[in-house]
Amino acid sequence: MTFRLGVLGMVPATLLYLFLAMRDGPLLDPFVHLGFESGRLWLLHLAALGFPLALLETLFKSESFAAAWIFFTAPVARDRLVVNSGICVTAFFIVPYTLLLAAIFAWSFGNLWHAAAHALVLALLAHISIQVLLLVAPRLPFSQPAKKGGRMGYLMGMITVGLVIAALLPLMLWVGYSSTGFTLGLLALLALAAVVMPRMVARGIRSRVERLEFTG
Repeated sequence: MTFRLGVLGMVPATLLYLFLAMRDGPLLDPFVHLGFESGRLWLLHLAALGFPLALLETLFKSESFAAAWIFFTAPVARDRLVVNSGICVTAFFIVPYTLLLAAIFAWSFGNLWHAAAHALVLALLAHISIQVLLLVAPRLPFSQPAKKGGRMGYLMGMITVGLVIAALLPLMLWVGYSSTGFTLGLLALLALAAVVMPRMVARGIRSRVERLEFTG
């Protein structure tokens, strides 16, 4: 339920960011206005990258964390359980969220292909960022107690990380969107990283997750 409420909380936040980004006019096409010229688009970049990271944190916290004993006793591959937690966020949140952003971009840019490509870049970056977070701090789903005030702290922390990424993103897009060849190369590179990262993370955390202890 906490996870579902976390998803619902992202909807009004996205609408607020969209309102702030478009209060002075439509969003600028990053393929036309390269780099930092795209201006207020960074607010939706923050939403696209920060919200999935914040949502991932809610997947590890639960008031019923004592029920997570099953993950520590059942003969399961814990590394895959951790990695697939991130993939679930990608499949059930990032994918539909990307479709929403693509529709917003298409309406604002007036170019369907630019909108789809930009939304796909953001989705791949969000997926990769989630896997990096799991590599740094692997945890089992719903296995940690929800501390009072802790959720807000994690939320702000992950949004801060997303803010840093969103602030640096125009530098990468400046090069990646400068030509069709560079754009295809950027998409191919991100797609390859998105496929390879879960396997790398699973190998990298295997020994660490086996040492995790039940906190219930």
